[in-house]
Amino acid sequence: RITRDVRDTRDRIHDMEAEASARISVGSTQGLFSHFYQGWARQAGVAERLQLNLKATNWVGEQFLDALDSGECELVLCYWHPDLPWGERLTPERYEHVTLAREALVPVSVMDDAGQPRYPLPGTAEQPVPLIAYHGRGFLQSAIEAHLGRQKQAANLLPLNENTQSASIKALVKQGFGMGWLPQRMTEKSEQFGSLVRAGDERWDVPLEIRLIRLRDTRSDELLTLWNTLERQHV
Repeated sequence: RITRDVRDTRDRIHDMEAEASARISVGSTQGLFSHFYQGWARQAGVAERLQLNLKATNWVGEQFLDALDSGECELVLCYWHPDLPWGERLTPERYEHVTLAREALVPVSVMDDAGQPRYPLPGTAEQPVPLIAYHGRGFLQSAIEAHLGRQKQAANLLPLNENTQSASIKALVKQGFGMGWLPQRMTEKSEQFGSLVRAGDERWDVPLEIRLIRLRDTRSDELLTLWNTLERQHV
């Protein structure tokens, strides 16, 4: 009986390893994994065919493309905007993408006693708005800076620190250290329950796309089949 149990356990482990190796490896930013990936994968009917690479939650910006190039993952789920500082690397000859959804970064702050944002935009030169910023190498800070640069009215900001994760920015904003831009999906519950409010109107919203990216040159039949399914869903 013990020998049989050991053999059955070994067979189950082998089956689990084979199933995991057959899944397509995905690298995702932590914010998208927490607030988009799982719901999208279930709705698209592809959750069982994907395997998240947990190392990806520590990657920043261009490291996601490095992982694609090295084969560390087969797909990258990320934010995209035309002002990425390394966007010229994303050539259509080498990479292919599907746009899964639209997103916006919205400026948020805690409330003051009157129910207004404690740190409203645009601030003044004498009293700049304290900002919890994103890391300059990531996907989002360059989008914010480019969007602000196109506004007729300048935003007077005083960056206090930089973070690679939206969740870290949200935590510091909710503790009242300053305002910050967060993906709208991350703010909905906080705005609903009054722990965060908008720090500015829609002109300060930064438009983004949520993209799935792969290497164009792939020999994986599983990946090509999945990709064709997603392309049909997002025509």
